[in-house]
Amino acid sequence: MGNFNYKEFRKRYDKFKNNNLPTPFWDKERQVLEYVFFEKDGFHNDFNISNNLTDSFANKLSLYYPFNCVVATKDGTRKIGHCHEHSFEGVVRNLYDYPVSFNIPKKDQNYYSKQELDYLKILKNYFLLVGLTDLPDNVRVARYRNKLVKKYQNSYIINLDNHRINDIIKGKCVFFAVKKNKNNQELKKYSKGELQYLVLDNKNNFRLLIEYIEKKKQKYTDVKKYVNIPKTKDNDDVIVSYFKILEIYEK
Repeated sequence: MGNFNYKEFRKRYDKFKNNNLPTPFWDKERQVLEYVFFEKDGFHNDFNISNNLTDSFANKLSLYYPFNCVVATKDGTRKIGHCHEHSFEGVVRNLYDYPVSFNIPKKDQNYYSKQELDYLKILKNYFLLVGLTDLPDNVRVARYRNKLVKKYQNSYIINLDNHRINDIIKGKCVFFAVKKNKNNQELKKYSKGELQYLVLDNKNNFRLLIEYIEKKKQKYTDVKKYVNIPKTKDNDDVIVSYFKILEIYEK
């Protein structure tokens, strides 16, 4: 491979030199989407390249997301410290790299929406569930060939309230039920590992791994002791999905 010629490389962006708003550019060679524009103000006089629009507008308006995680120090060592990002993507990237040490202090949580906080907590708990640790100095490819991720590859994530989870653990209600309609009529038996769910509690902690066994048609009167389906009469047909517990996780 020859020496990299930066001047030749940047010629690809010359056609955008009159553009003052981020312009989508698909780089066929590297197979990436970039946003390109030229900055001409008191501080910049060159092209700007970003892989997301949030960063492209950072010279005008930026977001602020504070958190704690591993940071580099001036002497080259690493420690847990306070830092920030200007995009939610940047926050997720830090969480992915440092799932053990990453946390958002209570004083900083007002910079996030509830949806963002829930998303980050669930993602952190998932990373810990599959055994991810903070990124070491020398990253090995084995980090990205995770056996536990493969184990959960057919698992979807759902939330259930704590009362329902306790009933499932006690064996009182090992099924879901919905009223039968034209969009929900399929009856089937599931093969081993075909459909699984990782169950979250009210605080977004993983509590269960369940696996579907069979989907049956029954009368509402058969299940109404355990589930409440509004506007459903005793003799109405309902679709009941039975499952079994594969794993129970500590709170």
